[in-house]
Amino acid sequence: TEEIPTRVSAGGVVLRKEGERWMIAMEQQEKYMDGARFLPKGHVEEGEDLEAAARREIEEEVGIGELKLIEYLGKKERMSMLRSEYKVIHYFLFETTQIDMHLAPSNKVHIGKWFDLFDEEVATPYEEQNEIIELVREKLSASN
Repeated sequence: TEEIPTRVSAGGVVLRKEGERWMIAMEQQEKYMDGARFLPKGHVEEGEDLEAAARREIEEEVGIGELKLIEYLGKKERMSMLRSEYKVIHYFLFETTQIDMHLAPSNKVHIGKWFDLFDEEVATPYEEQNEIIELVREKLSASN
């Protein structure tokens, strides 16, 4: 039997306070899965630490570079959609005051958008990302 490769990824939840509301930065790919939304994340490069990889991926996918680390949220594991690799994904919680998403001009695939964290429509096709979003909602609700 063939070994399925393991790929390590990192990314996170980026929150911004807007009045009484918490906004979450999500990545949307118009031509992928009918414009589904995702938490920004991606592969960790060789020699890169997890938090640095999360910051880089967030900047690449939603264009936010001003990130204050709040905490490490944990890791989730799953098979890739194509079942070609096993994914280990590390998630961090960041806060920002940055409103504009400065995506590289070459980045036509990804679109960064703000959504109300507590809006029911804030969901992704990935169960583990929804679990991370729910974890953050619970933490914020408990701290109010």
